[in-house]
Amino acid sequence: VYFMLPWRITVVNVMKSVFGGGPIGKYFEWAPDEGCFIRIHSRENLRLLHEVRTPRPLTLYHICDAHDHTTDGGTDVVRIRAAELETSDRRALEVQFGDPYGLEAGGGRQLACSLVEYKVSAGRQGGPADFAEREVARGHAPCEFPVVGAAGGRGRPRFCWTNAASCAGVPWLDGIQKVDMGDEDGDGGQGGPASCVVTFGVGTYAGAPTYISRDGGTGKEDDGYVVTVVYDSGAHSSAVHILDAASMEENCKIQLR
Repeated sequence: VYFMLPWRITVVNVMKSVFGGGPIGKYFEWAPDEGCFIRIHSRENLRLLHEVRTPRPLTLYHICDAHDHTTDGGTDVVRIRAAELETSDRRALEVQFGDPYGLEAGGGRQLACSLVEYKVSAGRQGGPADFAEREVARGHAPCEFPVVGAAGGRGRPRFCWTNAASCAGVPWLDGIQKVDMGDEDGDGGQGGPASCVVTFGVGTYAGAPTYISRDGGTGKEDDGYVVTVVYDSGAHSSAVHILDAASMEENCKIQLR
């Protein structure tokens, strides 16, 4: 599964870049009227099974997970959970990607996402596909970089951990949050409330979380650790923080030179 976002580039501009006209990235143009598509391929032979145009253009870069099943009637149902950016002024967002410390480019806010699930239902014999979307969890903080744990044979992860904003006014993502994404079968039920955003002190900003399963653990998907690197802007130094993935309590801190 992957998304075809409406970025377009002409052959002429490709050649300009090849012959020294600058980075190819600067020649791409955002063309929302040309549509955003979800492409679904066979995991056995990579044959394209479905191409579905979404009702609106999407801006996303981090897929959390994807899950599929086929109904008794032969309909393929694919659910994709991802961190979606607000699609607004694309030029301003791209400038901010190039200078993440320049809040003015993003309208005075940091880049942050909402967790969204997209559901595609399509028959094997062709015909139009149904598309639906829903918010993944109640009350989760603006975030980036969702990561899931070990599903432990359950099929579909229930939890994810995100690099999150502790409050609306914080200039940069400063914490880690555990998010209950809901029922494992994806029947539409939302999860429970998200945890509080764990922060690491005034003037500190967390990086993307990494999940590590506990050696010899129970196999539960949150039986492990969440690791993040935290930058202290006051001391101009960084440290590795290791949290218990289930309770979100800090286990240890490793100061980096």
